[in-house]
Amino acid sequence: MLHHLRFFAERNPEAHRVHQESFCGVCQGQGRFSGPMSSMAINYLQAYFNLIACGLEGVPAQKSACRTEPWNRVGVRRASPPVERFLAAVNLLLLASWLRHQKERGDRRASVGLFMLRSGVRKAEEELRGAELDPAIFQGLPLADPLSGGLSEVFAEVMVRLARLCGLPEQAERLAETGRSLARSLVLWHVSVPPSPDNPDWFPELRQELARDPVGLRQKLELHLAELREHLKALPLRESQEAALAVVDSMAEGERVLQPLRGDPFEAYKRRWLQSGDPCELPAGVIRR
Repeated sequence: MLHHLRFFAERNPEAHRVHQESFCGVCQGQGRFSGPMSSMAINYLQAYFNLIACGLEGVPAQKSACRTEPWNRVGVRRASPPVERFLAAVNLLLLASWLRHQKERGDRRASVGLFMLRSGVRKAEEELRGAELDPAIFQGLPLADPLSGGLSEVFAEVMVRLARLCGLPEQAERLAETGRSLARSLVLWHVSVPPSPDNPDWFPELRQELARDPVGLRQKLELHLAELREHLKALPLRESQEAALAVVDSMAEGERVLQPLRGDPFEAYKRRWLQSGDPCELPAGVIRR
């Protein structure tokens, strides 16, 4: 969901740089875990988890060869190997859960995606069992009430494991609450944005219900974002804290990627990519920010 945010580099260059390094870090980490092609499955939620983990571990940025342009060295923030593997596994199981739901609805593309990811998903399930997290909790997430406890409790469990893997078990409860607030904030933010090709209608029933009271929806979103902000401020995130808070501020202000313009589709896609503040390039490295 976070890929719809507009993240203006000129507003906070330092926060943007740290966020960009985190995104590049999960690109490399996902590829290392489940193969180069799986790097296409990364997203801003995974980068946000990585941002928090790198802050907890105090990971500095390092220069590394870009996966899209190997001749180019970019700044990356990669968590420790156990954390990196864990987050890559979580990302694949979240994706597989959604693809299974789409497959049941008759989407043949989802079947292809599940087939291509089958070995990575099996590896991800083993990784989570090793972290004492049951992979079954990811099953049926698209069908669960997004605000009742399904998604928020999954996020809480992910954050608790992060606390242990980062060597900060004393932060487990604080991180669990952060995970719950993050899940609720993302769901409310998602339904507050009109559906579009860039913003699929994942929760149509919830959207319809909350649309009856747009003011109440906005108040709920602001409440959960404020709660998330307080949790993040209380965590020892070091360099990552400002970037993590900047994303929350962007959600509160309603900044998001603009829709593509009419005309040449490539130009529209390129313009939207640049406006989004996306730190990566278009396929084959055609454009670089």
